[in-house]
Amino acid sequence: MEYLKGALVYKPYTIRELMKYKDYPEEKKATIEVFEEVTLDRKAFGKFAGRLLWYSPLIEKYSGLSGRHLPDGGYASECVLIKCEGKKHAIAVCPEGYEYARYAAYIELT
Repeated sequence: MEYLKGALVYKPYTIRELMKYKDYPEEKKATIEVFEEVTLDRKAFGKFAGRLLWYSPLIEKYSGLSGRHLPDGGYASECVLIKCEGKKHAIAVCPEGYEYARYAAYIELT
């Protein structure tokens, strides 16, 4: 499993809301465990990123993801990483039982 750090935002509306937190202090960012990566074309990603609180069949598939305690005593949120082909950013989504982005973080890819 891959681990990332990100500012998880509760019920964000769009990617623009998530981008406000891209410079959030590293020590305050959540640990994100990437359960799976999904790459969308630009049109599909744009539609998804502009409607994070809408029902999504893509997110419904991962609605069972939540979080777990780590052996070192920390906590990680299990997320699906939604990438956009040809772009250097993604959205980590932790649905926690829902079919929309209940928690999400803007992730800059390297």
